[in-house]
Amino acid sequence: MSVYVHLSLLIHQMNQSVPQRVFRFAWCPSPGGANSAAPPPGGRWRVLLFGVGCPVLAQQWDELFCDDTRYLREVAESSTGLIGSTAASWRDFRAAMNALRGFDQYLGEHIERLRQDDDANSILADVVHNGDLTEPEIRMLAGLLLGAGFVTTTHVLGKAVVAVVRHPDQLATLRTNPDGWPNAVEEILRYDTTGQLAGRVATEQVEIQGYPVRAGESIFLLVGGANRDPAVFNHPDTFDKTRANAREHISFGTGVHACLGAALARMELHIGLQSLFEHFPQLTLAGEPTFNDSIGLHGLKHLPASLRAATAIVP
Repeated sequence: MSVYVHLSLLIHQMNQSVPQRVFRFAWCPSPGGANSAAPPPGGRWRVLLFGVGCPVLAQQWDELFCDDTRYLREVAESSTGLIGSTAASWRDFRAAMNALRGFDQYLGEHIERLRQDDDANSILADVVHNGDLTEPEIRMLAGLLLGAGFVTTTHVLGKAVVAVVRHPDQLATLRTNPDGWPNAVEEILRYDTTGQLAGRVATEQVEIQGYPVRAGESIFLLVGGANRDPAVFNHPDTFDKTRANAREHISFGTGVHACLGAALARMELHIGLQSLFEHFPQLTLAGEPTFNDSIGLHGLKHLPASLRAATAIVP
């Protein structure tokens, strides 16, 4: 069985218990408070934990989420708060650096456990035992899988709910024709981009609309702006789940900078959103969403919502 098929089956399996987990997690205190916009990232973390060689944590997620693994979410929230911030406070900077130092130690201890376990079976275990990466490089890979692989998709999911609920006619069509979800996911990624900026270094001198960029200079690419380029997308400010060229967005980068987790993210967004609206067909906003002030990882801080399950749920 391929890794892709295995993860697809895993995500489908987890989404069968979405209603119970949503109600159960409502009673699980979160760092973001009772009105935290991002739901506890149980499914997302569970998939990633399999990838980095933590199958026990992944299989026992429901029992462990409120304890040890909350640490991972706290690290993510603390450290990513600096991304895209133009005026981070000294307190936030120190908190983020302390969290990252602790996370580096956490990864080092986990990698050492994998190194001592010849039977470990995961992406990271294979890198540890058979790869030629240095210790810092392995830690960077593991941090990327656990960090970048979770935060961005969480933001996309939250903003996707807002976009879809605010277009009830298109949501109604998706209910009658669920085959439209994959293209709807592409339009969501284009319409409300989470990673608004991307840094690049010019490899040669180039001129962009009269502005010279010398080789070696760093530039910021406005990904969100490119995803609404009227030269590429007709009526770019309109959300259209049937847009024929929605997949031409660059939310996952391009070329050698293409996101390694793009296929997994697309799979999770498709399965997660379809399952959410199937389980809660009357999901509506219960107030105005509040967005963060990050220009690097744009997402929600609070999303008041009203849920009404398709069937009676016993927590």
